[in-house]
Amino acid sequence: MTGRQFIDSCLGDHLNGCKWTHHMYSAMRIDVNVDNGTAGSSTYGHINQIFSPDGKAQATAVKDANPNPGDVLAHQRIRYNDLWERRDGKWVIVKRTVSYDIPYNETIEAKAGVNAENSYRGDEYKKDPSYEAFAYGA
Repeated sequence: MTGRQFIDSCLGDHLNGCKWTHHMYSAMRIDVNVDNGTAGSSTYGHINQIFSPDGKAQATAVKDANPNPGDVLAHQRIRYNDLWERRDGKWVIVKRTVSYDIPYNETIEAKAGVNAENSYRGDEYKKDPSYEAFAYGA
């Protein structure tokens, strides 16, 4: 699919029942040929998403994002295999192949949640503890 089709697909997933999504990338390997301005890379990704089976819209608040019994936890283990070229002094991806190594879903059986008094749930708001940590190190 094209980049635009991929974005439309992801937005469609997130607006049709996805309560939250978490992406973690690691173990990147990059081989660079400086002489001819090309490179190849492979990056592992681990993606978890919780979907509401009734198709309700995405959660709008952190407290609404906790999984409920019957929700579906989708796991994806992928690899981005990229071909790069140096163009006008910048490295750009010219081809990406995504390998889906271990996709599977499971139904959430029990109510889960966060004890707000003793822990923090990560979020994009300024109350997230990472903002304080990064400001302290700046």
